[in-house]
Parts: sequence; C-alpha cells; structure tokens
Amino acid sequence: TSVEKWIKYFRNNMKWSLYQNGNGYVDELLYFVDQISKINSRGIKQKRVAAITDGAIYNIKAEKNGDLEIKRRIPLEAIDMVTKSSVSGLFILHVPNEYDYTFEAAVEKRDLLILILQKLSPSIRVQVSQESDIQKYALKKENSVDRKSDAGESIPALSRSLNLKKSKEHGAYANALVTLLNREERICKDLFNIFEGVLYGLHPRKSPASQLNLDSWKRAFGALEGVGFLHSRYVCPDIQDSLTGGGDAWKVLIQRAPVLTKVYESFIEEWPVCMRELKNLMKKTFVQKYINRKKTRFPLLNLESLMLRPLEHCSRYEIELKALVISNQVTLQEKNTARAALEVVAELAARCNQILKREYGQRRQQRK
Repeated sequence: TSVEKWIKYFRNNMKWSLYQNGNGYVDELLYFVDQISKINSRGIKQKRVAAITDGAIYNIKAEKNGDLEIKRRIPLEAIDMVTKSSVSGLFILHVPNEYDYTFEAAVEKRDLLILILQKLSPSIRVQVSQESDIQKYALKKENSVDRKSDAGESIPALSRSLNLKKSKEHGAYANALVTLLNREERICKDLFNIFEGVLYGLHPRKSPASQLNLDSWKRAFGALEGVGFLHSRYVCPDIQDSLTGGGDAWKVLIQRAPVLTKVYESFIEEWPVCMRELKNLMKKTFVQKYINRKKTRFPLLNLESLMLRPLEHCSRYEIELKALVISNQVTLQEKNTARAALEVVAELAARCNQILKREYGQRRQQRK
C-alpha cells in the first residue's frame, strides 16, 4: 500500500532520521505516512505528507529532490478533537493550545488516519459534520484568541444583527435557537461597546494617555477580552450562519467545543486574579475619575458586574439545554443534539455556577 511504501521511505530518509535524532524523538515509532492535502487559511490546497508516530503527527513538505521539510509537529496529547465531513474528505485537527489544521484526503485514507490517531491517543474525540465545507470551524493561526490585545487588535464588532423573534408557530426547539442567537448577539454588542467605549481607553498601547501599565490591564481585563473575541469572531457569526442557512445552531457549540472550553477555562481560572486586580485599579484616583466620566455615556456601568457576564452566559447554556432534553415538545433528534451540546458545556457551567453562587451570596450579605 502507499502507506507502507511511505513508511519504508521515511525509515531510510536521512533528513527524517536527523530531525528525529536531533530533537530527541529517535524512539518514536511510525504508524502512518501518506500524502494528503493541507488547506491553508486562504482556502488553497497544498500537497503535504502526514506522518503519525506514537508521539505526534507531523505536517511535512516533501520536495522533488527527496528533501523533507518538517513544517509542524503536533504532540498527540495536544489534539483535543477531530472534525470530519460526512460528505467530503475534509477533516480538522483541533489543537486548543495552538491553532487548528484543515486537511483533505480520500475518505478511506482519512478515516484510517483518524482511526490510528484514536488508537494511539484514546482521548481524541471525533465528531462528524453533515456539511461538505467545514473549514470555517477551524481556528486559524492568525486568529488565535489567546491575547489579541498584545498585537494591538481589538474585539471586532458584529457585521450584522439578525434580531430574530420567537413565534408559537416555530415550536420549542426553534424558539430556543432564537433565544440562543439573541443572547449571543447581546453579549457581543455589550462587550464590544464596553471595551471600545471604556476599557481600551485604559489600555496603554491603545490609549497613550492611560496611566496603567500593560501587565495590570491584562491581569484585570485580558481574560474577559478573550471571551469577547470568542463570541464576536467565532460563536455568534457561526450561529448566525447556521440559522440563516437552515442549520442547527446548537451544533455550533459542539463544533466549537475545543476553543470554547479553552477560553472559558482560562477565564474561570483567571477570574480571582482579574477581580483582585480590578478592585485594586478601582482604588486609583485617576481610574475612578475616568470611570465616572464614562458613566455619562454608560450610566449603568459596573465593571465588577461586567466580570460576571460570561459566567452567567455560560450558565444559561446549561439551563436552556436541560430544558430541551426533558421537553415533550421536541423530537428525538433534537433531544440528542441538545444532549450532545449539554455535554460540552455542563462542566464549564458547573464551575461558573460555583463562582456565581459565592458572589451572589457575598452581595446579599453586604446588602443586609
């Protein structure tokens, strides 16, 4: 087979041996090598060779003169999930801590590659999309949501707002999708307005007049900014596209599970530090004066309450999905989709609820 021929070629290739020896991977065993196509961020196909060892998958450019250029090595434990199309040979390797790769291969070759990945790393999940073009679900290198402000980029505004209305004629499931969309659009608009209208005015690189240092700004608002990028650039536009295209918007949560989990876990873990830094900032006279000036435009501005918004948002996912799972007004297929989406958000929502319960309890005590 072509796989066997490629494995034999690699074992005798000096460039591959030098790379493995020079980087400490000499003990890795080859399980798969074959030609596939990589789809770059502009949608252009590039001929590549995929090599899978018991430690990693490699994206390799094979030159006509026999040279091998190792473009990227992805440790197997770094791969969270694989999304594959049921109607094409496209598949995506989701790598939450870095960025994703989109590949294309003959269906049999692709399925063999995925099977080997799962055998070597059982924690890798596989999901199947009914769409032929799944590249929109891949997190591109240039769009990593870790910390966009470091590069001077700001949370993007939504390019459109659908503002759909619920209707008795639509049924419980369709109305739940409308509710999901409206909440997504609302959190995107709110975070965009607050960052553009208030918080970026304190960012030292975006506002030279700011007296804050960058580290302080990032400790207070960096994790929240990551949530803003996630929803404005990925989740909300995907949901809009799904609904306007007649799809199921809850499946967006399933498709976006790797990056959704990464960003919200980061926000939850950093939340105590964010709140501590925010409280310290609010003691500074120049910050107090700045916020008071901004209240003429944002009369209900409360930064501590703003930090709770992502937690409340994630919690609502769980509430609405649980209601669908037990509803008698939805089909079995709709229940199964809701149940799959619930699996994605349940653990995150539980952690969010713990923080919310503690914060709400403290606020009730303060009011007494």
